[in-house]
Amino acid sequence: VPTITSTNGLEYKLTTAIQKLNHKVSALLALEEDVKATLVLSSSLYKVAPYMNIQGLEKYPDKIKAVVDEMNSRTYGKLNFHLVDPSNDTADREQLEKFDLMRIKWKDVPNANLPAGEATMGMLLQYKDKTSEIPLLRVVRLPIFGDQYQLTEPDEVQELINTNLERLININEEIGYLADFGTLTLGASPLGPQGDAASAFNTVLDKTYSVKRIYLKEANIPEGLKTMIIAQPTEQFSDYALYQIDQALMRGTNLALFVDMFQEQQQNQGLMMGRQQMQFHVPLNTGLEKLLAHYGVRIKQAYVMDEECYRQRRPRQQGGGEQPVYFAPIIQNQNINKELDYLKNIKGLIALQVSPLELDDQRISEQQLTAHQLFSSSDRSWEMRDRIILNPMFISPPASDNEMGSRPLAYLVEGTFTSYFKGKPMPEKPAEEKTEGQGAEDEATPSDEGAEHKKVAVDLDKVAGAFREKSIPAKIFVLASGKMLGNQLIDPDGRGTNSVFTINMIDALSGRADVAVMRSKEQQINPLHPTSATTKLGIKSATMAGLPIVVILFGLIVWWRRHMHRKAIQAAFRKPAAEA
Repeated sequence: VPTITSTNGLEYKLTTAIQKLNHKVSALLALEEDVKATLVLSSSLYKVAPYMNIQGLEKYPDKIKAVVDEMNSRTYGKLNFHLVDPSNDTADREQLEKFDLMRIKWKDVPNANLPAGEATMGMLLQYKDKTSEIPLLRVVRLPIFGDQYQLTEPDEVQELINTNLERLININEEIGYLADFGTLTLGASPLGPQGDAASAFNTVLDKTYSVKRIYLKEANIPEGLKTMIIAQPTEQFSDYALYQIDQALMRGTNLALFVDMFQEQQQNQGLMMGRQQMQFHVPLNTGLEKLLAHYGVRIKQAYVMDEECYRQRRPRQQGGGEQPVYFAPIIQNQNINKELDYLKNIKGLIALQVSPLELDDQRISEQQLTAHQLFSSSDRSWEMRDRIILNPMFISPPASDNEMGSRPLAYLVEGTFTSYFKGKPMPEKPAEEKTEGQGAEDEATPSDEGAEHKKVAVDLDKVAGAFREKSIPAKIFVLASGKMLGNQLIDPDGRGTNSVFTINMIDALSGRADVAVMRSKEQQINPLHPTSATTKLGIKSATMAGLPIVVILFGLIVWWRRHMHRKAIQAAFRKPAAEA
């Protein structure tokens, strides 16, 4: 359990820490067998270690064993320590090839009487068919000095074992994440822009959930899954894949959908804008749109632009000032749904490249669903359609105010849904690609007479036998922007408003709305109520013209009082003269 060092969000931290402790104890006591903690260390590394500036390697196994023994007192003796030396056991060496452990090779060093060799070092945590690798040797490349090798300290090893053990035995609730069909990759994106990566979202999600990556092309969605996230798919879904998603919803699996309606492409003509090539956005249709439309939510093929948006400071070389980024609307407090308890304390959001949504009231009423509009753009927003170029310098508000208006950007729909495939033929699983060596003749005429029948029979067993026309109570969260999960808007600590909103929605789908309420209480952003243009003009006029008027009035009052005082003195001297 992490140490609590601050009173900020204390209620949430205490509650989640106790929940994590309870889950961990329950998971440890429910283990059917011990977790195997294997230290892999080649004895051949002992001789070369001094030349790698690694001291005390011979005592390292005893230190790691002491760490495991100490942890056993807190894990009910569920850790079983083993030491494996690949240098002396060929069988172990062959088994270790499939694991991602550090392997070191060195050449013959005649002066030190050191023959050429190789070594393996690392640690494995194994439970049943699941394995987690822990690196114990780090390589740091320094200028001039070259490669430097560092052993992982025992205290750090203990923390790594604890973290990997929690993932291995699934102490957190499992959540599904679609990992194929071109979805957003959880983790760093070394080849793409940092803002397009979802490593921060992955970090926030890992704190409370065990993420189960689902490859829909290879396997079905597991039954009993509470929530599944589909983020920024870019490939066309087959009818069979859509059927799997539909039936998962029918079984009660809630869906969190972050769907893009456009895909970025580079301009073919090679037009250069400064040093960056111009990007265009072409319409994207994955097939999820028709599924959502059936459930009552339509996504428009457009982007929402908003005058209430993020403003980027221009460098002095470009004239300074601010550049409005219209495709990054700022969601004001009054445009966020406050009827849901876990959104009450969220007072502002930033959206990015988001498409507007609209409800199909007829479909909603036919299925007796309840739709919650979660947030919307301001009244000064409009839609960009057709030719999409997201360059702030080329975007300007429309001339007519008729195109302006608030647009719904996120919905939560709940109830008992009707299957999209009700009354339709059951889709077949797409045929697998032919392996190399199969001829065209085999593709044209099946060699096995019963192969086709067998394939259909198996598919229909899985499909038709378990088909549901109507769901048990379920929920769908829809936000038409995969950018909302990127590192530009999600912070690794999970304290920003966008981070809190996203994880709160996932908690609400997973039946943890009470935890979401506590999390949102630690919000530290409390924006002022936006001031209207009329109010701003009034304040500006008062400060510019009001002060001189007040000074003039004050001067008139002083002059009047002096005048009255002078008249009083004159009257006093005039009265005795009259009596005389």
